[in-house]
Order: sequence, then structure tokens, then C-alpha cells
Amino acid sequence: MRDGKAATKIINKRESLTADDYKEIHAHPIFSYKMIKDSSIIKDSVKVAVLEHHGRLDGTGYPKRLKTKPMNLFSKIIAVADVFHAMTSERAYRKKQSPFKVLEMIFHDDSVNLILR
Repeated sequence: MRDGKAATKIINKRESLTADDYKEIHAHPIFSYKMIKDSSIIKDSVKVAVLEHHGRLDGTGYPKRLKTKPMNLFSKIIAVADVFHAMTSERAYRKKQSPFKVLEMIFHDDSVNLILR
């Protein structure tokens, strides 16, 4: 991972992910944050959102396992957009889903509601 995104080989992998694969995936928000943290043209709230965008209010997200600290608004927006993008994109292990179906799933999914509260 050089650009803050999980390696294409992991994203396109058909077999089960290994512990090392998960470690790399869970590290991408930290790597991305380190890339932008010293930038003077990016607001601090956006930098925090890059770091927290896989966080969940119940503490199940990564990389920080946030539980007591409320998520930044930008973090929540990016988290929902990331879920939507992942579900509407073609993957090696599944077909992309209809944007309308995904929106319905997002509005009825408790795990996504953990982001939005």
C-alpha cells in the first residue's frame, strides 16, 4: 500500500483474506492520514475524517476502535459514502448491487445506523 488505498491484489482477491491482508486493510486510514497530516490546505476536521472513516460508534471500526469519542461529521459522511461505493462496485467475489437497493439496505442496516447516530 503506497497511496493509502488497500492493495488491488487484496481488493480483487477471490479467496478468503489472510490475517496479513486484514492488517493491511486496517492500516490504510493511518497511512492516508500520515500522507495529508502536514498539509496546510486540508482542514483538520477533514484530516480526522480520513483517519476515522472506518470507525463505528459502537467501537467495532478500525483503526482506532473508537467507542467513547463521537465521530466527526465528515467521518460519518465519508463512512456512509464508502459503504455505498463498496456495495455498488463490482468485486471479484460478488456482483455490484443496484444503487436503489443499496440505499434501502443502508437505511435499514443497524451497522450503518451505528455511523449515522
